[in-house]
Amino acid sequence: MRVLTCLLLLLLSSPGATLKHFRYVRRLSIPPGNGQACTTLDAGVFLHSAPDQADLRLVVDGHQQPYVLEPVGGATPAPRTLPVLNLGRSAAGSGPISFDVHMPRGTYSSVKLLLNAQNFVGRVRVVGERQGRSTLLGTYTIFDLSREELGRGTTLHLPLSNFSRLHFELSGAVRPAQVTGVEVSGGPATVTGTPLVVATHARRTGRQTVFELNVPAGVSIDSIEFQAPAAASNFARNVDAEVTPLDRKVEPQPLGQVSGMIERIHLVRQGRPVEAEQLSIPVNLGTLPTPSRWRVVIHNGDDRPLVPASVALTTYSQELCFSGVSGSAKGHLYYGNSRARAPVYDLVHWWQRDAHVREALLGPEQRNPGYVAPADRRQWSERHPALLWLGMLVAALGLGWVVFRTARRATTN
Repeated sequence: MRVLTCLLLLLLSSPGATLKHFRYVRRLSIPPGNGQACTTLDAGVFLHSAPDQADLRLVVDGHQQPYVLEPVGGATPAPRTLPVLNLGRSAAGSGPISFDVHMPRGTYSSVKLLLNAQNFVGRVRVVGERQGRSTLLGTYTIFDLSREELGRGTTLHLPLSNFSRLHFELSGAVRPAQVTGVEVSGGPATVTGTPLVVATHARRTGRQTVFELNVPAGVSIDSIEFQAPAAASNFARNVDAEVTPLDRKVEPQPLGQVSGMIERIHLVRQGRPVEAEQLSIPVNLGTLPTPSRWRVVIHNGDDRPLVPASVALTTYSQELCFSGVSGSAKGHLYYGNSRARAPVYDLVHWWQRDAHVREALLGPEQRNPGYVAPADRRQWSERHPALLWLGMLVAALGLGWVVFRTARRATTN
């Protein structure tokens, strides 16, 4: 009996005993050498894995290998609003507006001027200061073209910097009282996105350009990306995206709505170039539990319709990283088990990415040849709610019939 128990435990602990419940498998080609290695997850992994990729299992030479998931490009810290200091005008009140800002510790790459002003074009000169030394970071154009309905741009894309103090000189039709603060974002400035669902066919409805896309359940969408025609310029269009369940009978309520603006501006105002481009809209709906339909609408107003070549729903790109595996090892990535719990590895507590890592490559997605659907461990009532309600209805009808017969006999007697 003891030998049989040991054999049973050994069978349950083997990789094959659990990996048979994962629907998909990918071969992982590991380059020669030792140390750290990473592979970039593609759209197939995001579309077919569990929410938050909790079901990923990396198997190397028949054994489960610990890993960590890292965003490609790193996470973008939340912006912070900072007050301005020494605000005023130079040159006896007729020169540019000047002010200083004490910057937070760490690196930053994007600074947005908070201005309570409209319909202006200006230039901003930015100087970094540290220990009595000054470094010119650049001169930038800012604008607000509300009168022409072409949007606003007051964000300065600086080189990655860590100066403790920044000095600004602003020239243009802006008064000192209209400078209310500065919003700073840490580096890196962008996070790479992986397109999951792409639509290339647009439908014209009145003054609207409409795209429709279907998204599987359990997928997190982080942005809507537009590929505008290269010839299209000087536009600023409002965009709305309505998210509804594919099956309205199961979930009749809308799942959410996203709004934003896309723009591309190439102008010369007051002898200065004004350029801006924003062709993506952030999404913060989280992971949707049911399959959904996204209806993306571009409002053209009375302008010539804008018809992008494509619209893509993207998610933040991620890399799967591991260490201690040689190039001669055979690796496989398994996923596709919505009931699997997320693994817990000690690696996440001490992981620190090296300057140089090997790039492992995922092979094509294949069905796991030994796949067996996991057993449904839910209670009978959860698995068959319709039968439960039918049984309750039959019981209620039966009870009503008994009450009716009893009351009828009592009346007859």
